[in-house]
Amino acid sequence: MGNSLHDQLLKAGLVSEKQVKQAKKQQRKKSNQERKGKTGQVDQRQAQRSQRQQAERDRELNRQRQARLQKRQQEAQIRQLIESNRLSTEEGEISYSFVSDNKVTRIYVTEAQRNKLTKGGLAIVTLDRRHVLVPATIADKIQRTDASRVVVRHDGQSDEPVDDDYADYKIPDDLMW
Repeated sequence: MGNSLHDQLLKAGLVSEKQVKQAKKQQRKKSNQERKGKTGQVDQRQAQRSQRQQAERDRELNRQRQARLQKRQQEAQIRQLIESNRLSTEEGEISYSFVSDNKVTRIYVTEAQRNKLTKGGLAIVTLDRRHVLVPATIADKIQRTDASRVVVRHDGQSDEPVDDDYADYKIPDDLMW
């Protein structure tokens, strides 16, 4: 390379040996990229696009992780509410029947518990595939979080008289049923 521009600049003392090597290295890189058909702008666009896609994937995974965590927390809160406020049905001798999962199910309760159930003071909720009695206020809290857990919850409105069209008619005493 006897009289190349690099050599001339080096002899004149305008550049150092290190600067000449750097310039040659950059020139080789540029020619290699051109040969392979890659330019810096295309690489940058592709890198930005892949970074955006990765960020979107990360956000979606984080959102799913947060949703799972929140669901577990709600389940734990419901479990704690039920376990701390459940009423004992061990001494119950009256069977109370209700529909759960399209099946008629029974739970044995006392007379006082049955009255409270029908008037809306108590409710039946599920805990680990079992049915448990809890106060109505607790059932309302559970229903706000997960309505599928509350199996039986009467509103207590059944004690009000119903408008009867035949209320004005007197029933004869000698009528046999």
